[in-house]
Amino acid sequence: PRYFGLTATPFRLGSGLIYGEKDSIFNHLVYDLTSAGQFVKLIEDGYLSKLRTKATATKLDTRSISIRGGDFDKKEMADAFNISAITKEACSEIVKLGTNYKKWLIFAIDIDHAESIAETLISMGVSSMVVHSRMDMDRDFVINAYKSGTFKAMVNVNVLTTGFDDPEIDLIALLRPTQSPVIHVQT
Repeated sequence: PRYFGLTATPFRLGSGLIYGEKDSIFNHLVYDLTSAGQFVKLIEDGYLSKLRTKATATKLDTRSISIRGGDFDKKEMADAFNISAITKEACSEIVKLGTNYKKWLIFAIDIDHAESIAETLISMGVSSMVVHSRMDMDRDFVINAYKSGTFKAMVNVNVLTTGFDDPEIDLIALLRPTQSPVIHVQT
């Protein structure tokens, strides 16, 4: 039998490319859409959304954060950045920039950070929920409520990354520093 796979990211953080090597999942890459020209064509043809990126005014100093497994140490980041004043500043910026956007997806450092972000957004009048691996509520229920427009902002911790699709999302906020190209691509 012959097998083929489709992916937006033909590499993995711990193992590299998923094709070409002896122990890889696949023998070779058949069709690659990762060049700048192909990427622009996918946008022009309506397959991908036009992206507008904006660096935040809120700056996080990561110089003292250790690197573990190719990315910033999660516990050190949470200790350094899950601080009410920082969260409020970042959320204020999202609320100001997001005035004309209808559905927000926000990435947090850890569960406590996600809950802090959601609470801060709610205090600012933005309907928000959190999705993470240790939820008390049914995760699918919350995700479906978000997709149906029940609330504006979904704050997540490593859940809504690979394979999550909601074409109505029009604002993505990455409130967790990262050195991982995989995290940037997946978000």
